[in-house]
This record gives sequence, structure tokens and C-alpha cells, in this order.
Amino acid sequence: MFPGNNFFKKPIKYGFYKETHHYLTKQMTDSTTKTSPEKIHTPIDDHFYKLVGNEPVHCTLMEYAENMQSGANRIVAQNKIGELLVSTIFTGIDYSFGLGEKRLFETVIFGMEDDIHPKWQHATWDEAKKEHNRIVKIIEEEGTDSIKKQIREKTAQ
Repeated sequence: MFPGNNFFKKPIKYGFYKETHHYLTKQMTDSTTKTSPEKIHTPIDDHFYKLVGNEPVHCTLMEYAENMQSGANRIVAQNKIGELLVSTIFTGIDYSFGLGEKRLFETVIFGMEDDIHPKWQHATWDEAKKEHNRIVKIIEEEGTDSIKKQIREKTAQ
């Protein structure tokens, strides 16, 4: 017998996601509230941002979606160095979810070996740009081995 059979008989508890889904379903099906989809508020709504200049400001899901359609509203910096692409973007979503400093920007190096998936998250445009430039400088001046070593040390912690 498959050891996980009882798993499928247990009630599923998704916590935050279940509560959000229940809330949305109730709002959309309750004929007495007549709430339009634009006015539905969920717990994740407080985590959407758009850029005004280089400053992140709270926004609605609809504003976020409209704003993120343009690469100019997302891309902080991108540098192609040999086979690598160092890309820093504004994600528009606070990945800290209220647990510490905001994480609205992200730097990723594409083209690394399969076992290396580097990602740095940042709170501000200036912090993101500074870290992007630091990574590019390391790769250009010291080569990929140096950045790979730093990534492996970081992920081992």
C-alpha cells in the first residue's frame, strides 16, 4: 500500500491562501455585498508597489499590473558579460511579507551552472543598483570563479 494514502483523506489547510480564497469567493458570490472585483481587498494587497521615479509606493493589484507591463517600469540594470546576464529588476511585490525590511528589488545572474541559482533581494533602488554594480565589477575584474565562490558560501549559510 502506498504510504501516503491517508494524506489525501485529511482536510487540507492552506492558511493564508485558504483564507484569501474563501474571502474572495464569499465576496464574489454574496449577492448582498455587490462588491466589484476592483474593490475586493485581500491580505496580500498591502504588498504591491509601483515606482514613482525611483521610489516604491503602495498601489492596488490593478495599478501594479498596469505598471509592470512596461520594461521601463521594471528594469533597474542589465549587463551581459560573456555568457552571463546580470539583471536587476523592480519586482513590485514585497517578498518580506512584513517580516523585516522590504524586499522589492531583485538581482539575478543568468547563465551560471545548473547548481548555482544566485539571487539577491534589496529594499531600495539605490541598494539594488549598488549591489548590481558590485556583482558586475567582481565578474569583470575577478572572473566568474570569484562570484561563484561567494554564491556558494552564501547558500551554505
